[in-house]
Amino acid sequence: MKLRSAFCKFAMLGVVLLLNACHFESAVFTDNLAKTDGSLAGIWIAQDAGDPRTAQYAVFAPIDGDRYLLHHPARSSDSFYYEARSVKCRDRMLMQLRVLATFNGGPPRPEFKRFTLLWLERKGDDRLFVRPIDGDGGLAGMTPADARKALEDPDTDWESFFDKGQEYRRLKRR
Repeated sequence: MKLRSAFCKFAMLGVVLLLNACHFESAVFTDNLAKTDGSLAGIWIAQDAGDPRTAQYAVFAPIDGDRYLLHHPARSSDSFYYEARSVKCRDRMLMQLRVLATFNGGPPRPEFKRFTLLWLERKGDDRLFVRPIDGDGGLAGMTPADARKALEDPDTDWESFFDKGQEYRRLKRR
């Protein structure tokens, strides 16, 4: 019984730490959102994956013409379900994520920050480079309005705001 209680506390700590990757209490972008791109739909695997049984997967599924459901890391007990919305900003593609639930913990508590941004760079039809917000960079400490203003400013260097990221490749359709 004590082991199960310790495991539950450890799992909850993991959920809290992962939710800390969300940096905003509200959406950064509320208008000028892009329509869903059907070419993003599908299952993506981290490019550096050696063993497919332990690889990180992401599943993009369009909900409607404006939103996706993103499940990441899929096949993991600490995975998240996000509402994802495409944003075009300075001819770049961002994905604004809102945490809907976690696999272990269900919906997040109201006091958690629930929004974050990803910078997506397409590398052909079957490759996608995903760059999350750098937790040590400037965006993490900004309000949503200030973050939007900084991202829209042509003099802003996005490299300082986003992490190095990870490349994903689309799994071949069966």
